[in-house]
Amino acid sequence: MGLFGKKKFDEHDPEINCPRCHVPMIKKTRMGVTIDKCKKCEGIWLDGGEIEKILMKIEEERKKFEQRQKKFKKKK
Repeated sequence: MGLFGKKKFDEHDPEINCPRCHVPMIKKTRMGVTIDKCKKCEGIWLDGGEIEKILMKIEEERKKFEQRQKKFKKKK
């Protein structure tokens, strides 16, 4: 049990409830990372390490964008 007698979140649970609304959350995959999203309040739950994965993906996309910009500017 977690704080206040509520069940702790476990990334291996097939379905977890929103800590705010207590309704089942749905799994969504974005940028190769699976997150849990509340059906009601649209809040999200990230398991351990997922924020780092998202930040790495954003950085990769930023670098790709900068490379495309450089190529485009060279063509002009």
